[in-house]
Amino acid sequence: MRKRRPPARTEDLLTGTGAREGIPDDLIRKAHDVRAYRNPLIHEREDADEPIPIATARGHLCRFFGRLPPDW
Repeated sequence: MRKRRPPARTEDLLTGTGAREGIPDDLIRKAHDVRAYRNPLIHEREDADEPIPIATARGHLCRFFGRLPPDW
């Protein structure tokens, strides 16, 4: 029986994809900021970071994902 690899963490996926595609570090960091704020909200934890307005979060993620090639 073949062992399964554990699922990749979103943090690692963002960092690795950003580095591989040449996305500037500040855009990667902003995408991580959105992820870090989202996680406690979705998983109903009390340790949420500083709130990020939805328009700001959308802008950070659009700039990050907009740097990926169309066939990614």
